[in-house]
Amino acid sequence: MSQPVLPLMPAKARSVGPSAGLLEDAEGGVVFVFGLATFGYASADQAGRRLAAVQLVRTGIASVAEVASAFGVNTATLWRWTKAFTSGGVLALVAERRGPKGPSKLTDALAARIVELEATGLTLRQIAARAQVSTATVRVALGRVTAGNQQPTQGQDEPASFVDAAAGARAVDHDQHDDQHAESGDESAVADLVVLAVPVPRAAERVAARFGDLIEAPVLITQGAQLPLAGLLLALPALEMTGLLEVAQDTFGRMRKGFYGLRVILLMGVFMALLREPRAEAATRMRPTDLGRLLGLDRAPEVKTLRRKLAELASHGKGAQLQAALGRHHARRRPDAVAFLYLDGHVRVYSGGR
Repeated sequence: MSQPVLPLMPAKARSVGPSAGLLEDAEGGVVFVFGLATFGYASADQAGRRLAAVQLVRTGIASVAEVASAFGVNTATLWRWTKAFTSGGVLALVAERRGPKGPSKLTDALAARIVELEATGLTLRQIAARAQVSTATVRVALGRVTAGNQQPTQGQDEPASFVDAAAGARAVDHDQHDDQHAESGDESAVADLVVLAVPVPRAAERVAARFGDLIEAPVLITQGAQLPLAGLLLALPALEMTGLLEVAQDTFGRMRKGFYGLRVILLMGVFMALLREPRAEAATRMRPTDLGRLLGLDRAPEVKTLRRKLAELASHGKGAQLQAALGRHHARRRPDAVAFLYLDGHVRVYSGGR
């Protein structure tokens, strides 16, 4: 009797360690522990979401790194939530209102003054210096970007990309560095990433592969502020030029159903060769999760799996066919590099008995 096809994990479902999972959508989220709905919160309930994350750590259900990765925050933020909850309870997890704590400096009189200065042809920096405010406040006064969550005014002079970048600098007079918010947006996004994120568990795909219902695990990149062995990715453009993956697919076809397919085995071999470890045994000296991040998986294949997969490829007996196909691909892609070598004046292929 054939085994049923196991459904893959939904796109918005994330594993929180081996015992818990997080399911989030536009309406909120639910945390499951051993299959039971344990914590729940609405989309606007930030305190409830933080409480769920803190409780997972405090009860030992998952590690700090696992919870931080699932909830999309860095470990420092999660530690800050835990500390706040320990000292002040649930109320300490309520997010404070962002922005200026005092009254806005942009009064009606100041806005009129800024408009007058702009009419004289001064730049934003010059207007800000004379009005003693930031350039972000000047943009708000001129209607080029609005405060809060309002939409910019129609008919603005600047391109949309500039307004979108400036929208990050609200009508607050923080300091004279507000005009650099657009440039630092990407850095802030990187700072919010987990330094070394735990790869997303692929338990559902592995179970499906175990029952023969998966041809090959799809690529799923884990975002993180750091990526060990990332320099290996610089070889991908050169690898694309060789046509190895394409030619090997045409030569061998698909491998037996399983979690690791032909692409992973070939890339694994290339990466190991670049690390000066061309033998399968070298996989014991590498962290499977580090190479797994480069392959778009939770972990790379280890020695036993590598040997089994390589034996499967060798059983086809198509090594010479693969090399010939790579040669044809190279000649087709780079005809200027094709040449002929003459030995002892012979111009025809030697066909003797020696």
